[in-house]
Amino acid sequence: MKQGEVYFLHLELNDLNSVQESAREFQEKESKLHVLWNNAGVSWPPLGNAVADSPSASVRVVWTSSQIIDLQPTPRGIDMATVRTPPRDRGLNYINSKVGNCLLSCELARRVGPSRGIVSVTQNPGRAVTNLFRDNLWIECLSYPLLHPPRKTAYTELHAGLSRDITMKNNGCYVHPFGRITRETDIDKDRLVASKAEEDGGSRKAREFWEFCEEKVRDYY
Repeated sequence: MKQGEVYFLHLELNDLNSVQESAREFQEKESKLHVLWNNAGVSWPPLGNAVADSPSASVRVVWTSSQIIDLQPTPRGIDMATVRTPPRDRGLNYINSKVGNCLLSCELARRVGPSRGIVSVTQNPGRAVTNLFRDNLWIECLSYPLLHPPRKTAYTELHAGLSRDITMKNNGCYVHPFGRITRETDIDKDRLVASKAEEDGGSRKAREFWEFCEEKVRDYY
């Protein structure tokens, strides 16, 4: 590929076979991955829809969360019973998915960060004027006065993926709008405990959620 050009890679996020094929296509076209943004494009989808330093950091993975996990924190960080058997509460399912991204980010940083040179970070881009709430128009109407231009919320994503302030030393950190690394004291206590390893006073929730996800994608490795 030519430097400075953008290429489209077809990917269906609700089809793990498609994800596998996209990864293979990328490997055929590129020799190295620098940044992977795990983004999202819908909030509260209808039920039934799928939804440093030694070594130096060479790859950064950015997970997308949402302000809703700060506004509506869940007890114990995440309830695995509602993850394994999703209720008909679309709001809770959405919150679980966003807390889950935070847990995956921390667990990835802990498991392979130092050994593989991977920096894993979660970012909350902020409230943007998009079609994110296309399945919840009443929420879109109520929140519209508080929304920001998409360009501004993109700053958070770019900071999370490219900022030199994020290194192996703060691997697993959480980035708020519009490019601010959040202090642990500003994170919901239950979510913070859920994200930590047991030897660091954590509750094992991040490991449990990671293993749940591994179980779901095992056939697509």
